[in-house]
Amino acid sequence: MPKSSVANLREEWDSRHLALTPEALAVLVARRARGLLCMLRSWRCVEDVLMTSIERRRRACLYVIRDAREQMDRHGSARFPGYEATFRLVVLLKWAVRLRLHSPRYDARAGDLNFVGSAWRMIESVTGERRDGAYMNFMGLPAFLFDDLFVKFERVSTTFGRPTKLTERDCLALALRFMTTTGRLKDLEFDFGCVDQILQRELWPALERLRVVLFATVDAQCRMPTLQEGNDMEVAARTRYGPPPIDFARPAILYMDGTIIIVRGVANKEDQAKLAYYGGKHFAVNNCLVFDQYGCIVTYVICVPGCFHDARIARTVFENLASDTWNPNHFGCIVDSGYTGHDKSGDDGEAAVFRPMKSGQISRDELALKFSAYIVTRRQANEWANGALKRSWPRVLVPVEYSRLEKLQLVLEIAIHLQNFRTRRVGFNQLKSTFMPYVDSNFKEQLLAARTGRGASGLALYFKMSKEDAARLERMA
Repeated sequence: MPKSSVANLREEWDSRHLALTPEALAVLVARRARGLLCMLRSWRCVEDVLMTSIERRRRACLYVIRDAREQMDRHGSARFPGYEATFRLVVLLKWAVRLRLHSPRYDARAGDLNFVGSAWRMIESVTGERRDGAYMNFMGLPAFLFDDLFVKFERVSTTFGRPTKLTERDCLALALRFMTTTGRLKDLEFDFGCVDQILQRELWPALERLRVVLFATVDAQCRMPTLQEGNDMEVAARTRYGPPPIDFARPAILYMDGTIIIVRGVANKEDQAKLAYYGGKHFAVNNCLVFDQYGCIVTYVICVPGCFHDARIARTVFENLASDTWNPNHFGCIVDSGYTGHDKSGDDGEAAVFRPMKSGQISRDELALKFSAYIVTRRQANEWANGALKRSWPRVLVPVEYSRLEKLQLVLEIAIHLQNFRTRRVGFNQLKSTFMPYVDSNFKEQLLAARTGRGASGLALYFKMSKEDAARLERMA
């Protein structure tokens, strides 16, 4: 059909002058004609087409094409009765399939943005009150922790290079704000009063520097708990859940689990097979995280192809658990039932690996059933830790292009070390708030006092308590 005819057809469609003749519908099989006729009669303008699902449009187009081919095969020619109206209907449905609903795009210009009066400038204003609640809501860290990071993040200013609109403090705030959001970079324009081109230019270098700073910060590093910390964590877990039915010699205060992150833009079949999560249709990378009882990440393996099982990508982690250099205190680890072949009792002096039994493999021994149920209860802490990491830094859940996998790794590493930094310096973590009061009376009293105060006063007391507690632990060490 000529392009001019297609243009005239769209014009007739928009003008609501299209009439479907009986000959056009005569080629449809009776069992499908009623549904298609109802759909076509509901279309009066382009908006009606857009309100119909793409799948229904595609299916109707395929039905009409298939029936038209049957008519051509039956008559031995393309000029069967009603062929003109039929081909006209095919063109219409093909056009309807290609039609997509696009949300309108709104671009903010520099004149629409207020750099001085942006949300970040109001929070950071030195003339006003720097409230920790505003900082926590905006970037996930209180004001004093932001200042501590900035001391290491700031570079020595020079007169060389192109002058930038954003200062060093602005760049650090941009990186942290990006980690606590899930939207587009364009959504941060009004937060910082800059167009997204400026934000794009400053964001990724700022994230790279933030990762370097976190790697060099002691409280943000991934490390094994000390012997005293491990004993306290085990006492806290047993105080909350009770002693295990079968006692184990050394603390089992490590938790291991895997988590997947979806990736997009997987073009070729080789990469699709490599990233198909356990043979599924979605494409993902697999990650293995090891937490301690207070929610800090001890070690991790990230951005592994999703076709690998958790137990396979964690082999190096299990080797480290059995190493006297990496795990000198032989702390035990609790895993889920999928880590088959790695469980150890710890009776031979090695680090124990406790795994609950699968439902189909449950032993009839009553003591074994109780121990398996106890391990399942203790593993609840791992689910809390995984959820806390994703809720605190939701940027890790945003799907990225497979070709930009290194940026996903950057975001994941920053989120992991930020979580450790905030947990050790502030204690703003569900696991630490749950288990540490059982072994630290000072932490318990001040945490209860902060909860009683609630609001801004309670949050201020909580952060004051965290500073005092950190200083006290440093003196004890």
